[in-house]
Amino acid sequence: MPFNESLAPSVAQELAKKVIVPIIGPSGIGKSTVMQTICSLDDRFSHSTAFTTRPQRSNEPSDAYHFLPNTPEQYAQIQQDFEDGTIIQYVEHPTTGHIYGTYVTDYTNEYNMLATLSNTVGGFRSVGFVACRAVMLVATAAEWRHRFFARNMPEVEAEKRIAEGITSIEWGLGQGDAVAWITNANGKLTEASKQIISYSTGDEITQDNARYIAEQLLDALKAMEAQNVE
Repeated sequence: MPFNESLAPSVAQELAKKVIVPIIGPSGIGKSTVMQTICSLDDRFSHSTAFTTRPQRSNEPSDAYHFLPNTPEQYAQIQQDFEDGTIIQYVEHPTTGHIYGTYVTDYTNEYNMLATLSNTVGGFRSVGFVACRAVMLVATAAEWRHRFFARNMPEVEAEKRIAEGITSIEWGLGQGDAVAWITNANGKLTEASKQIISYSTGDEITQDNARYIAEQLLDALKAMEAQNVE
């Protein structure tokens, strides 16, 4: 993923005032719901809205992303903006080829949350934010399966999301203390959201058995992948 090492001076100055909070976890784990809850609890937090060249999904809110045309002209404009130092980062999705990225104007608050892939976190740590507070969001295998299959996505798409989930958790398990593990359990959305707020603002948090839950979820994901998501 290209992270911009030549930001325009005004962009770099603005970025240095902000904290980035990447939220990583398998599809269906509840990243969007948690971010919405955090924004309702603490007005210092905002959900950063990235741009994407993929089409809007049928059940997706219009403000989930800034939806851009999937055209050669748009790709050329993204590249030009990157060279001009106004795009912070962009990435080509490994399984769909669509582009996702952010401008500095997408980070509107003191604490800026972004649901993202694990391979973006290194760049966020180095691009110039005052701090990067990465969060791994997990749930028990049973809770996750219920949420995931409630989406009724096509089998091919489900297989891609399973593979992404495996990659994310394996990455997190290799990060040591550089990420916070938060359990998004049924009925405890507010509790999970408050933990993320505390961690993001520099407070100590109790992570309980979230890492163990992640290991169990990883085993379930790998078993599903081996069974072709049956």
